[in-house]
Amino acid sequence: MSSFQSTQVTIAIAGTRQPASLTSLPVTSVTLLPWDTNVGRLFVGGPTVSAATVKGLRPGQAIAIAADPPLVRGVDLSAVYVAAEYANDGADIYYVAL
Repeated sequence: MSSFQSTQVTIAIAGTRQPASLTSLPVTSVTLLPWDTNVGRLFVGGPTVSAATVKGLRPGQAIAIAADPPLVRGVDLSAVYVAAEYANDGADIYYVAL
């Protein structure tokens, strides 16, 4: 049975990236909302995401990722990475866990 859940991610050191989940977590969808208090942009992608690879999200913007129906196991939340321009910026993460 699926369940709607939420968490947060804080990037302690500018320019570093970290996974949205530290453990493997299959989800059918995930939405990342940068905090209104962020100073800069957040970058969302794979393990090599950075300011050089994507444009980034500013406060008030969001990104939603959904698994296509053939992906029975969903998207692994630990494979979604977040990086930040400034230390201590972050995002709220909302997801539907399998």
